[in-house]
Amino acid sequence: MNPPDPPPQHAYLSALGACTPLGDSISSAAAFRADINRLETLEGVGVDDDDIEEAPRYSGYTCQSFTGKLEGLARYIRMGSAAINELKAQAPSADWQTSGNTAYICTLANFLEEPIDELGLDQTMEEEINNEIRSEENHYIKRLFNGIGAECGLTIPEAQQFYLFRGSIGFFKGINKAIELLNNQQCQYVVVGAIDSLVDPARLEMLEGEGRLKDTNNPTGIIPGEAACFLLLTLNGPASNPKVQINPAHFSQEPQHYFSGEPATGEGLKALLAPAMADPAENSPLAQASLYHDLNGEPYRAYEWGITEVMLKQGMPVESWPRHLPAESFGDTGVAYGALATLLACRAIIRGYNWGQPLILCSDNLGERALLAPQPVN
Repeated sequence: MNPPDPPPQHAYLSALGACTPLGDSISSAAAFRADINRLETLEGVGVDDDDIEEAPRYSGYTCQSFTGKLEGLARYIRMGSAAINELKAQAPSADWQTSGNTAYICTLANFLEEPIDELGLDQTMEEEINNEIRSEENHYIKRLFNGIGAECGLTIPEAQQFYLFRGSIGFFKGINKAIELLNNQQCQYVVVGAIDSLVDPARLEMLEGEGRLKDTNNPTGIIPGEAACFLLLTLNGPASNPKVQINPAHFSQEPQHYFSGEPATGEGLKALLAPAMADPAENSPLAQASLYHDLNGEPYRAYEWGITEVMLKQGMPVESWPRHLPAESFGDTGVAYGALATLLACRAIIRGYNWGQPLILCSDNLGERALLAPQPVN
């Protein structure tokens, strides 16, 4: 008897769910395509009561009408619940909602973004900070999916909850973990996504203190946003066409990370896109492509892409590819960017207005780079 064929190293999209400043996944994608945004003034940030007229004024994109004044974990649970409820509406079959059938993967932000070994701390201080980070992570691990499940009417066993505190590229690691779980038959479905909020008061205060927020004195800063986005994946996918195939993400390393104080070399992004240079023919899958960028207004990422594009121009038609910048409609959504950009690309495929192969690029502040390329399958 011949051995069975190896399982496919990809998955199919069954449903999308989101909570963004522009609404659910359908509303967000439609508004993004129409260049609609809901920029608002952020109250109580950078305001000095002694000199209120000269205090900076910051703007951002928030889900405030939905989250109210919730902060931290409670805000994340509220946004995550809205996204999961949309999955339930798009895929009403009780099969994936049955306890034990589905794994849940969520990416969350690092509680210390800068590399701890580059802070010049002594061993005792490093251990104290690491203990604090682990404590914060455990707080979210114990409560996030349990809280979301309670609000959505789902039982999510702890053994089937997975968390990645990996920065911006964490979602792409989560995609690969989801495909691995499906191919190893550890579950029939995987819900994979990310939640982040740069307008949460603690994050805003940090960004403001670091001088990274955009205002009249800092035109190249961040406009903060927030989002929760999840994808429901299976090995079969829906019967409707086109199916969206989710392939494993690819990774590379940029030698000069954000905190190095040096400009990026572009080598990380070039390594991800270089395979297309080997086959620039018109029938190449990447002869036509749409780029989804995480450019957020900061010079580091703009310079990185600029120098990457210069290096690639001789090998591929980069300059002719459409560019999509989620930050223009949603602000910088931190680690939720990857899930949000993937959702937007998948909606474009489903609705039939994508142009060529979607390429979702991500530059993590710690130097890791990621590329994800969902594709239609008729």
